[in-house]
Amino acid sequence: MRALVNLRLFTVGAAVAIVHLVTGLAIWLGNASYALHTTPINLISIAFGNSPSTVGSVLIITALLALIPFLVKEPNRGLLVACIFPQQVLLFLHLFSIFGALITGHYPDGYVPNGGSIFIFIDQLWLMTIVFWHTMEYWTTLAWPRKGDNNVQKSL
Repeated sequence: MRALVNLRLFTVGAAVAIVHLVTGLAIWLGNASYALHTTPINLISIAFGNSPSTVGSVLIITALLALIPFLVKEPNRGLLVACIFPQQVLLFLHLFSIFGALITGHYPDGYVPNGGSIFIFIDQLWLMTIVFWHTMEYWTTLAWPRKGDNNVQKSL
């Protein structure tokens, strides 16, 4: 028997996918090379060659993959693992970009805010919170399946 997933427990994943989709489209369609050095996107940009079309495409493809479990009739754990994992990797790259800014005391584009690392910490706390909750949802959904949780209830 396949282990089905209750997607109602994974709402942050869908929200993050939508943000990645919109961001990817904006970068790709706008050829927005200046956006590649924002804090969350910086390491993704470095990893994929500082190309707006490539970074935008990576964000779009990752977002579409993450939305697949919400669109199929009977999502299962294997599908969720495969489709959400790339998004989890991007979120860790976001987090490591933030850590780099916190350690250096300036943003990836070189801007040094009044207050340095404390300012950056407060400014990026929302994203660190999203990464934390996405990771917790991913981990608990996959690592601790509930007995009898074979009914799929979509949240979208």
